[in-house]
Amino acid sequence: MRKILLLLFFGINGLSSFAQKPLDVKISITFDDNTLEEALFLLIDKTGIQFSFSNDILPDTKFTYQAHQKRLAEVLDYLLKETTIKYEQRDRRIILFVGEPPPVKKWYTISGFISDSASLEPLIGASVVDLNSQKGTVTINSGFFSLTLPMGEVILSLSYVGYKTEVIPILLENNHQIHLNLSQYVNMMKEIIVVANDSLNEVPKSGASEQYISIADINQLPRLGGEPDLVRTAYLLPGIHTGTDGVDGMYVRGGEPGQNLILIDGVPVYYTAHAAGLFSIFNTNAISSAKLVKGGFPARYGGRTSSVFDIRTKDGNKRDFEGGVDLGLLTGRFTFEGPIVKDKSSFIFTGRKSLIDWYLKSYSRNVKAKVGDDGQTSYGFYDFNAKLNYSLSDKDKVYITYYQGADDFLNEGIFRDTLNLEGASQRILSYYFPQEYSERFNWGNKVAAFKWNHVFNNQLFANLTASYSNLDVKLGFQERDSVILLNTGAFKHRLLRGQFQSGIKELAAKADFDYFPSDKNYVRFGMSMSTRSMSNGIIFYQDTLSNPNLDLKLLNIATQEYDLYAENEFHINEDLLINAGLRLSNIHVKKKAYHSLQPRLSAYWQLNPKISFLASISKMSQFLHLLSSSGLGLPTDIWVPATNMIKPQHTWQGVTGFKWNFSKGLDLRVEGYYKKMENLVSYSEGARFLNNWEDNVTVGKGWAYGMEVMLRKTQGQTSGWLAYTLAWTNRQFEFINQGRPYPFKYDRRHDLKLVLAHRLKPSLEFTANWTMSSGFRFNLPYGTIPLRVPGTSDSEIIEIPFPILGEKNELKMPIYHRLDLGMNLTFQSKGLDHILNVGVFNAYYRKNPLYIRVKSKYTDENNTLKEINDLVQVSLIPFTPSLNYSIRF
Repeated sequence: MRKILLLLFFGINGLSSFAQKPLDVKISITFDDNTLEEALFLLIDKTGIQFSFSNDILPDTKFTYQAHQKRLAEVLDYLLKETTIKYEQRDRRIILFVGEPPPVKKWYTISGFISDSASLEPLIGASVVDLNSQKGTVTINSGFFSLTLPMGEVILSLSYVGYKTEVIPILLENNHQIHLNLSQYVNMMKEIIVVANDSLNEVPKSGASEQYISIADINQLPRLGGEPDLVRTAYLLPGIHTGTDGVDGMYVRGGEPGQNLILIDGVPVYYTAHAAGLFSIFNTNAISSAKLVKGGFPARYGGRTSSVFDIRTKDGNKRDFEGGVDLGLLTGRFTFEGPIVKDKSSFIFTGRKSLIDWYLKSYSRNVKAKVGDDGQTSYGFYDFNAKLNYSLSDKDKVYITYYQGADDFLNEGIFRDTLNLEGASQRILSYYFPQEYSERFNWGNKVAAFKWNHVFNNQLFANLTASYSNLDVKLGFQERDSVILLNTGAFKHRLLRGQFQSGIKELAAKADFDYFPSDKNYVRFGMSMSTRSMSNGIIFYQDTLSNPNLDLKLLNIATQEYDLYAENEFHINEDLLINAGLRLSNIHVKKKAYHSLQPRLSAYWQLNPKISFLASISKMSQFLHLLSSSGLGLPTDIWVPATNMIKPQHTWQGVTGFKWNFSKGLDLRVEGYYKKMENLVSYSEGARFLNNWEDNVTVGKGWAYGMEVMLRKTQGQTSGWLAYTLAWTNRQFEFINQGRPYPFKYDRRHDLKLVLAHRLKPSLEFTANWTMSSGFRFNLPYGTIPLRVPGTSDSEIIEIPFPILGEKNELKMPIYHRLDLGMNLTFQSKGLDHILNVGVFNAYYRKNPLYIRVKSKYTDENNTLKEINDLVQVSLIPFTPSLNYSIRF
């Protein structure tokens, strides 16, 4: 049944995907004693289609006429039948004329940059539209745009969320280069602009499943402990699943965390979580824009098969020094930015430090003391972002980006005990047992990039990048057991040490070009190369008086990867837009080479001013695999490459959908998708994780399909969105579940998310989000087997607990649901901006399960002690208050 519904959904979209021309649009309209000029303006209001005409050619005749579901062409034929006026359709505009039609004009290109007027920060994704021709574009990285228009009067409308719209008239008689600035609304602060703004979930005119997340969205929503978080905002979008309360990473449309390409200024990051996923590494004070691509991948993106999270950082204020301090329950942050050379060069520094140790150390000491331990547990993390930029000329800009962040977890203590024995000689022998333990777990990322942007001319823009990315993970433990005979000082000890290491280092260089050959074509092409050094393994050291042992197991693999891509976004006509691209990838590893040709095709149809359709099909290849042994998305999961034994991953994904703008500020978006995944890699059942990974994995396949619905309101005092996902995802591996297909852990059938915000007044806003989803899949060992000891009777058979595995992931966790509430208050005092965020996470204290463990308990039945297994639910985050106070100067 579910497959039939999906096929019907895809089929209906396919039948509806033939774009209507403006003259074919059907309308119902009434004219009551109107002049022809009045009638034409009524048609413009009714259809949203632009008309070009001169009032001098219009007669003063009035008429009355009623049309019901007639083509616009039929209505125009009636209105003009008694005149000498003719009409012609050009693009999406209707031109009225007498005699010969106006000649086709020459075309010229307007290009340049759009920035914030106060700081000259580039605005990525700003809209540029000519109100006369209705042709438009959006700014790319660095705020650059290029728009080819017919010669003559041009009226450019520039808009960006949270900024005043600017309208600029230009007489276009040759190619034109300009630098334009937009101003923020005066009565709103940078962090709090609007609710679910128009940039979120904007349907791109390329058929791609893209969603933009603004800083306003992130800072506005309720927060865990007061910490705004980019990834947690993404979790509220359709098609995205995660573990309990965000633990275990991001699963997009049936994919896995290792299949997400996370970019900071174009540089990949290989682990993006603090505290096992409770927070991400992205400090919102450093972010300029964020784009999430879930399907219809353009050819310029590659290397992962599930999603792309393209994050761009701020450049810094080129005109004035400014900064801010944020203090929450869990973190403290600072930001400082300003000009190096005014209007030409700038810097920005942001930092974040966790405050969790303030609570954790003292709490853990008290807990350990109750069980006789002398020790403590500590945990902390930090992030640091820096960026410098310099404008060498109007055509050349250089950037240096740096990020560093790390986590450090330590659990240590000592347990002491004394044993008194009375020996045969009636002497008291006292033995002292000090037991020491220490567990340390730290990991961190470093990212650096040098970029050079160059404008060759009005139509060609280049971005050259050299980058470095490094993930380093270390896990160490030490246990020491000692026995001391107090009266003689005799000493024996046992020392056990171990260290797990994992890491990936990447050096890369790439060149990306944006070319605008005409008003109907936008071409992107580029190339890249990277070299990686990937290592993982364990060092184990055991020292006793009788059996010293040293065991070293490390594995290092080097790879070289090369990529070429080209894509063209072109208009078939004024209603139909196609993006066709091709990506060629190659990797060399262990004397083995793999090649992958990845076609990408997407389309966008504008059926009428209110309804649009999109469709896409794309192949994605991935030369890396992420192996997880924890099931919790910890950094001990290791990155490994395709080798001569393990092939690269490949995924085909098809997407179709539509968007319906009911009215201004209210729209509905629906998408259906089907994804087929090949050469997936997972640990085999019963594998020993710390041995050679190639000997302990199994290769398989997966498939996922579903439907996503998002209803969004962007205007008015109350705004927000409702997102629903209906999804299926399955896996099949040779050495898992006896080779039979099984539901993936995150095969969560239903997922519902509601986000609301109500602005009571410009300075006060209340927000809430509520999520509910099906529980994730799991299975537990269960059952017993009978055992009879040789030489005993049948009556002495005993039941021994033994793991008997049923079907893989046959069980479901309880339904997950949670409510978060928040309030944002802004005010100004003594020249400073103040922002207070208060709220609560998990407002009604829902105990959502993190996992379920088996606990043994005993019962006395008929004077017989019997052991039974009891399932115990382990939860993570209870009712948690949220507080953050910010000052901006």
